Parts: sequence; C-alpha cells; structure tokens
Amino acid sequence: MKVSELGGTQLDVWVALALGERRSTLYEPTNEAGVYWLEMRPGSASVKECPRYSTDPRAGFPIIESERIRLTPVDAGGFFLGELQNAPGWLARLPDQATNERGDTALQAAMRSFVASKFGETVSDD
Repeated sequence: MKVSELGGTQLDVWVALALGERRSTLYEPTNEAGVYWLEMRPGSASVKECPRYSTDPRAGFPIIESERIRLTPVDAGGFFLGELQNAPGWLARLPDQATNERGDTALQAAMRSFVASKFGETVSDD
C-alpha cells in the first residue's frame, strides 16, 4: 500500500512501528474504529492501545518536533503526484527527505512523511 494512501488507525499503527513498537499478533483490531493493540514487551500478552498519532496533537506533535518535520499549507486546485487536489491540505517532509507527503491535515501529512522516511513510499497491507 502507498504511504500516501494510509489514514486513520492504519496510519497510526505504521507510525508506532516506525517508532519501534510491535503490533500484537494475539489481538486483532477491534470495533469499527479499528483499534490496534501494541505489545507492552516483545512476546508479551500484555497490550496497550495504539496512540492516535495522526489525529491527536498530544501524540503527533512530539514526533513533528523531534524529527523536525516541515509543514506547508497548500490551496485547492494544485496538482500532487499527478492528481488535481480539490481541497486544501498540507505537505510535509523531513529535512533529508527528497519528496513531500500530502495530507488533509497537518498531522496526517506529517505522520505520512515520518512513515515514508522509515519504510519508503510503500508498506505491506498487513
């Protein structure tokens, strides 16, 4: 899956993986919100809920600051990755990153940029 298409809890779990967390294989995502569970210790049955990095500023802003992610607001009507953008959004990139990631919100764009910096432009669908 393209990092540029990640959103919601699926994006959040990839941010957690980029931070070195481990997704629990004992517990499947629950409810319609898709809550993902992270192992408290490798191989442990103890789990914690994955933070909402892409929607909760308390979880996402520390990553923006520590990684020095640059954010730029963009207007509707421009092109990004060859597609016309009908809504305003945000572009984000880390200082050593060659390309921007786009998101509807600053947090979404920043978290996509962070994931792309660790795993590249695509990640597995798991």
